[in-house]
This record gives sequence, C-alpha cells and structure tokens, in this order.
Amino acid sequence: MQGAPTLTPGDLVVVRFNSGVSGAANDSVSLLSLAAIPAGSVVMITDHGWRTSFFTTNTVGAAGRGDGTLIWTAPAGGVAAGVYLHFVGDGTSVTASSGSAGTVTGDFGTTGLQSTSESIIIYQTANNAVGGTPTFIYGFNQFPEANRDAGNGWTLASSITVDNEFFKSTLPGSGGSPGITALTAVTADAGLGTAYGRLANQFNYIYVGPTTAASKNTWLQRVHTTANWQSSSTVFAVTDGSLDEPPNVGGSAVAPTVATPTSTAVTGNSASLGGSITATGGADATARGVVYALTSQNANPEIGGANVTVLTESGTFSTGAFTRNATSLAASSGYSYKAYATNSAGTSYSSVGTFTTTAASATIIFNATTGISGTVVTDGQGGSNDVPNIALQFSAKAADGTTDLPMTYQPNIYAGANGVAGGYNSSSIQSVFKIKSSSTATNFTMSSIFIVDYGGVDGDLLRIEAFDDGVSAGFITYQVSGAPWYDTVDLATLGGTKFVDIDEVRITGSGGVNMYIAVNNVTISGITTSASTATVSSLTRANPTPSNLNTVNWTLTFGSAVTGVTASNFTLGGTSTGASVGTPTTANAGLSWTVPVTTGTDGTLLLRLDNDTSLSSDITTTLPFVGETYTIDKTAPDTSITANPALLTTSTGASFSFTGSDAGSGVASYQVKLDLGSFATGTSPTSYTSLVDGSHTFQVRAVDAAGNVDASPASYTWTVDTTPPQVLSVTRLSPSAQAVSSATVTFRVTYSEAVTLNAPATSRYAVVPVSGSSITGTVTGVSGTGNIRDVTVSITGGTGEFRLRVVD
Repeated sequence: MQGAPTLTPGDLVVVRFNSGVSGAANDSVSLLSLAAIPAGSVVMITDHGWRTSFFTTNTVGAAGRGDGTLIWTAPAGGVAAGVYLHFVGDGTSVTASSGSAGTVTGDFGTTGLQSTSESIIIYQTANNAVGGTPTFIYGFNQFPEANRDAGNGWTLASSITVDNEFFKSTLPGSGGSPGITALTAVTADAGLGTAYGRLANQFNYIYVGPTTAASKNTWLQRVHTTANWQSSSTVFAVTDGSLDEPPNVGGSAVAPTVATPTSTAVTGNSASLGGSITATGGADATARGVVYALTSQNANPEIGGANVTVLTESGTFSTGAFTRNATSLAASSGYSYKAYATNSAGTSYSSVGTFTTTAASATIIFNATTGISGTVVTDGQGGSNDVPNIALQFSAKAADGTTDLPMTYQPNIYAGANGVAGGYNSSSIQSVFKIKSSSTATNFTMSSIFIVDYGGVDGDLLRIEAFDDGVSAGFITYQVSGAPWYDTVDLATLGGTKFVDIDEVRITGSGGVNMYIAVNNVTISGITTSASTATVSSLTRANPTPSNLNTVNWTLTFGSAVTGVTASNFTLGGTSTGASVGTPTTANAGLSWTVPVTTGTDGTLLLRLDNDTSLSSDITTTLPFVGETYTIDKTAPDTSITANPALLTTSTGASFSFTGSDAGSGVASYQVKLDLGSFATGTSPTSYTSLVDGSHTFQVRAVDAAGNVDASPASYTWTVDTTPPQVLSVTRLSPSAQAVSSATVTFRVTYSEAVTLNAPATSRYAVVPVSGSSITGTVTGVSGTGNIRDVTVSITGGTGEFRLRVVD
C-alpha cells in the first residue's frame, strides 16, 4: 500500500469506547469520519500509547504490555464524511462492521481494552505498517485524573511503575519521544486545542450529543465537550441505536460549481475534453468528468440522457481543472459536451461546449481534366474527391520563383503514372510545387504523396518541407532513383512529426537541380481549424465633425480580415440621444467596415466596438474599443444687422455690419445678398457702391460649423434718390382773388415727383415781397403728401404784392 492517501488531524475521532472484561468479545471502538476518507487509506488504531519503544521494536501484544494495534484499509470507493466506523475485538482479532467495511488486521492485544487507564490513538505511518514513523490523527484518553499531566491532561505521572509502562501515553508534541514537534491544532477556534479527547475514568463511553449538520471544527468541539458524552458500566452493543443514523458532517454542502468547458486536440475520432471545478460547495467532489453526445442527437447532454457518453473519474477532488479523453468519435461531426462534478450534495454541470471532429484520413487522387483551369487546382477538381472542412490548393512557380505556372492533369506521364503538374505542356522548370491549405487557420497532417519526376535525372534530390503559418516545421530530402522515376513518399515514417498539424507542404529541387514533377495520391488527415485572431487598428469618423447629418459613418479597420460584423457588436455613447447603429458593410473582404449610425439629438456621439460575438476572428485588442467622437448640431444659428444706411438717401453707396449667434457648434461664416442676386459668402462689414436710384434690399444669414443655415435671414430695405424734384406750379387756393384783405393765404405747390421735406417743412418755403411791397408774412403750415403740398401763409403786416418761394 505504498503511497496510500494520508489524513489530517481530526479527520477521524472516537465516539465510543466500550471495554468489557479482559479479552471479552464485546470490546469495541467506534470512530466518526469528519472528512471523506479516500479509498486505500491505511489507518492504525492502537491502545498502546505513543512511546518510542512501540514504534522501534515493531511488537504487538508483547509480554509485559498486553496492548496491540489493528490496521484498517479503507474500502474501494472510500468512506464519505459522516460515517460511523465500528471495530469489535474478541481478544484475538478485530473485525470491522457497518460503515467501516474494508480490510482489518491485528487486535487490541491479549488483555483487550481496559475498563480503566486506557488510551486510543489513531495514526498513520510512512510505510503503512506497524513500526513506521507515525503521523498523529487523533487521541482518546480515559486515564484517571490523578495520573494525568496537569499541563496537557495526557502524559502520565512518573509514579507509574515500569511494569505498567504501557499505560504511559505521551501526547505527540508535548515533549515525549518520538513526538511530533510540528503538530498543528486542527482548528483556530478558541479553547479547542489539538485533536485529542480527555474524559474521566469510566468503563464505557458513548457520544450522545448533537448530530445536526455542522463543520468539521464544530464537530470536534462537540466531541471535546464532556457534557455530550454518556458513561455507564453497562456494555454498549455495537448496534446501539444512537449510532445507527450518521450525522451530516461538514455543514450544509451544495453541489460543486463547474465552469469553462474545454475541447483540445480534436481529431477525426478523438478529443481531449474537460472543465474546471471552481467551487467545491462545501464538500470535496467524489467524482468528476465529461458527458458528450452528437449534437444532432442531444444538444444538452447530462448523465442518463439519450445517446450520452459519460467519462468519469472517482476519487476526492477539490477545485481545479481536469480533462478526459474521448475516443471512437465520428469524423466530420458536431458534438455537444459538458464538464460535471459530484459531491455529497449532488451533481452539477458546466455550460454546454461544442466541437467538430475533423475529417477521417482521405487520399486525394486526380484522374481527369474536369474543372482544372488556371494556376491553382483544389481538391474536388480533376476528378478527385472533395475533402470536408478543408480546401487544399496545388500550385507551382516557374524557375524565376515568381511566375505562376498553368496547372494541368497529365495521364500516363509514364506507364501507370498520372498526376497534376505546373507548366507541363511548356516543359517549364518548377522552382517550387506547393500543396497548401487555403486558410492558415485550417491545418492538416500529410502522411504520403505520390511524386512523378518527368524531367530530372537519376540521383536528383527533392526537398519536401512542411510549413505552418509560413514557418518551417522541418523537411526531408528524397533522392530520385532512376529516370524515369516515380514513387510514393512515406512522409509519416520519414518525416516523423514534421508533417503533422501544418498548413503547407513545399517541394523544391535540392542543390539547384532542375525540377519537373507531378503529384498525386496525397493522403491527409487530422484536419483542424483553430480560431483566428485579429487586432483592431482604428475606429475613425468617415464624415466631418461637427455634423448636422441624419446619418454619420465610422470606419472600423482590423489588422487582418474579419467577417461577421453586425450592429450588435457596437454600443453608442455621448450626450446625444435617440441614435441607433445600422447595418455595417465591407468593401474589401472584411479588412475594414463602414458602420452607419442614425443620429439623434444635438450633443456628442461616439461609437464603441463592444464585443466580438459572431466575428470570424477572436479580437485580441482589449474591448470595448472606443472610436472617435462626433459633435451633432442640427440647430440653425440666428443673424442680426447692427449697422445700415438711412431709409432714404442720396448716397449711391451703402455699408452693413452684422453678427450671428449659435449655441451649438458656433457661427462659421456668413452669406449676403443684395436685391435679386444670390447669396454669397460675406464678412462684416459688407459695402456696396454705385447703387442706382430706387429701393434696395440687403439680406444676411449665418452658417454654423455643422453647416446649418439661418432659415430667416436678417433683412433691410432703403431708397437711393440722387435726382432733385422740379416745381411744376405754385397756385393760390384761397382766397381765389388776387387782391385780398385776408390775413391768411393758402398756396398749392405741385412737384414733378413725390417729395419728402426735411423738417421743419415750413422752412422749405418763404414769403417774398415784390414791386416795392411792404408786406411781411410767415409760413405757418404745410400739408399734403406725394408731389402736392398746401402751404399756409399768415400776413403779419404791410401792403402790396408778395410771392411764395419754394426753397431748395
């Protein structure tokens, strides 16, 4: 039993000590497992004590001592926490019963268990046999109080005679020999101390305290509480009812937590599947494993489900990752699987994982010209089979190393030798012949290839080299023997692992020899597709900012081509509300994407690449990746005129000053317009010259940085008049006679056009005496509009004639 599992202090405790008369058949000890005991654990139970001589002499039941040791080996499947283990002795042997089923040897010695002055010690040894270096698990002591050490309650007083040396039982770590100086208390709870019992001197003892759910430390405290024990001279039967029902040791356990289903090393018929126990649920798992099924038959596999295979592992398991190997899988098939773990509280599963097995071994055999054209041939063309899950390309370069050669199928190059070649009809020298996966993410294993050398000479060397992601994985050199020559090259044997899990094979001439070859019968297997990765290069604005557009665009650029981008990969941010992401599009096979966003209210608007769900590549750049920000401004500015000419002016020039206001992106420019002209860019002040007589209208509108234009331009209308009016007539209105005696005379003045009189209007007229007249008068009133004015003159003195003069 070398290498059997080891226990820790307190994993097993004594809950019954039953001593009859010397050698009685009802001597018994009952233990309680406070932790799961793994299968194969080897445990010693002795009533001899912890003395050097016992472990060095390897004696059991020797004369003068009468004590012994039994050895118990836990049964297959182990023993769960909370199980009672009963051991019954008859003076010559000990048997195990109830939960302690397993292998047991030895006895408690010729005198059996003593009714007074007895100890029980549970331990293990390095060699799993009596006499080995001991490791302490638990001690039970019912020696009389008078014979106990006052300090630790265990070591017997020195007054005990040598004849009774077997009574001397030194507590490990208390100074005795051999002792365990580094023995650690099984709990940090105050007052518990190390794992040993200390009861009064009685014939029989049995634990009768609580058996409700509790932790290991709580159980140790209960067992170490004397009030939880019953003692009596009456023999307790092994089947005593108080021990029939095991307690739920370890507290209220729940099923484990299992996460992260993993699938690796997937081939055509096998895969390594696993998961991780991230939390035990309060009790170690006793089983863990994987369940799987063909997805078409069961997409949610669990133990007992239809068509489900269970890969299980038994034992005692804490947290950590694990794997199980699934074999005999169907090639080119999709599988669903879960990792699981079971403890005393039940079984729990991880989320569902999926994987697809690769195609089984396939040999690509070309036998026709069907479908072959251009410089690249793929499996499925030329009469060959189309291998699932891969596109294998065949091509060749000319001697210059750059020119692609036309590929053709050539039957009977030599008798019975067929194949595809590059530049065969033009007898072109090939610098390299390539067999390559169309995607570096899809790898394969090549085990053999048929090569025809139709233009070389005997002794030519061919270099056959494997590559993965453009990096050489190794090569072999194969010598042409004979001309003409053709042969099947066994890459699996000659190349070892060089041609396993690769994406390209190149054949070149070694040593500068001219190469003229055709290939056929290419056998591949182990097709695997790994998740490609990509980085985010940028997420930039595709339109100017600020913007008043109803839709703006961002350009998302990756380090390598990525497909599967949808609106759900993005989130919006900023202060603008009501915006939404549209359908992304690509024009260059996924290297960059245009992401449209319908804008909302005024404010800032930014776009984030939030996740890589559904993308063809895993994004290695930390997400979310935040793009550039737009300022959205859909509110037009306002415009006002601050300086302008008079409403009526004789000036043929005019100057205007103006200003604008905008709460969003700010005024960026102005547009001005005169009369029936068009709006054009202008600045304040704006001046005009050589204006013609008549009415004119000036308009100005502000334009903000987002392109919004004031929809109600500021406007001003004025009149230019450079031609003076003519007086057509001045006639009397009243009185009508020429000679008057009235003190008031009214004249009507008629102009050639409508006039506006500068104030005061009376100053535009004057009373002029004529022919030596002494008349004096004053213009006291002017009325009328347009080209007619009625002028009232008041005579203030004198006699004679006068006229009314119109003053310019």
